[in-house]
Amino acid sequence: MLTPRGVGLLAGSVACLVAGRLLGIAALDVLAVAGIGLVVVATVLVVRRPPLQVVRPDQLPVVEHGGAIDVALVLRNAGRLALGPMQLTDTTPQDLHTGANASLRGLDSGRQVPLSYRAVGRARGQHTFGPLGVMMSDPLTIARRSVDLPGSSRVLVLPRHVDLPRGPRPIAGRVPGDQGAGTPRPTGDDVGMIREYVVGDDLRRIHWPATAHRGGLMVRQPESRQRQRGVVLLDRRPSPGFELVIEAAASLGWSWHARGASVQVVDDPAELQGSPLPWEVQLEGLAVLQPEPGWDLQSLTALLAGGAAGSGTLVVVSADPDGLDDILQRLGRHFDRRIVVLVERGSTPLARNTAAEAARALRWEVVRIETLEDLPDAWAAADRPRRIGAA
Repeated sequence: MLTPRGVGLLAGSVACLVAGRLLGIAALDVLAVAGIGLVVVATVLVVRRPPLQVVRPDQLPVVEHGGAIDVALVLRNAGRLALGPMQLTDTTPQDLHTGANASLRGLDSGRQVPLSYRAVGRARGQHTFGPLGVMMSDPLTIARRSVDLPGSSRVLVLPRHVDLPRGPRPIAGRVPGDQGAGTPRPTGDDVGMIREYVVGDDLRRIHWPATAHRGGLMVRQPESRQRQRGVVLLDRRPSPGFELVIEAAASLGWSWHARGASVQVVDDPAELQGSPLPWEVQLEGLAVLQPEPGWDLQSLTALLAGGAAGSGTLVVVSADPDGLDDILQRLGRHFDRRIVVLVERGSTPLARNTAAEAARALRWEVVRIETLEDLPDAWAAADRPRRIGAA
């Protein structure tokens, strides 16, 4: 593509060629050929593959919602010739940045230039920065060409959350697969409490009577110990309030984890087949979670009702009141405390009130929110002493 200067040079060269033929002036012919030659050379320079290389990290550090994202890259001229002026534009996610632009007067052979800019993590999820777009031109800016250089950087933005300094705390419960640090002393030859020594076992747990009896080192089994346990069931049915469902679940999990409790956010039956993942891993999963039409709610509630997630405190976070009473009726058998967080966004007041009344009738505590900022006060209000034996 010719620049305005290139268009003017080409038009002037053609005019000189025509005038030279009509007037018989050879100098005009030479001038026309020289001008056309410059246009051809400039076009060849920008049409050839640019010898540019971009070095940038594939993955940027995980960022909290609203945090700064520092994007850095290095542009290098790997060719033998100097390059002319360039306009640089890095492709950026619209939710995080309005566009990163820079200008270079030129880049000598073998030289490199660092480039950087800052974006803001305004939306959760996996985002990609790049590729870098380069508008190249020849040294005389007669012609230009736009190319995209390969390479991109990805960043994970965590969900938005709020602090919950007050409110219900997880009740002690059983964590599937968790073994506490207790060391009960077996009496006599209680083989159910001892096992053979393996490398790495604490030598203080050696059971000497059993060792003498069997002729090999035997150790006491650690007892299974309950700990503060919170399970958050996340409703993945599509709804206008789904983003708030994610944010509320992240806030609950973050608050409980900070207090040393075991937290498990579940939204898929497969997640109940093993031990809970570390909270940081679960949080990264929430960052990319999307609503799912036809979500397998029946299998998930059946596993929870059967005790697959252990016991303790169960919190259901949902923005869809349709059929919620059936879900709550099947859940909670193995949990000592049951709370439902109703996200009241996109549903009618009648549907909200009906869902809340049905939850209370099933002896669930109800927390109702319309925005994430409502959660701290609504959650604190739920932390009231429960009447023993209340209906």
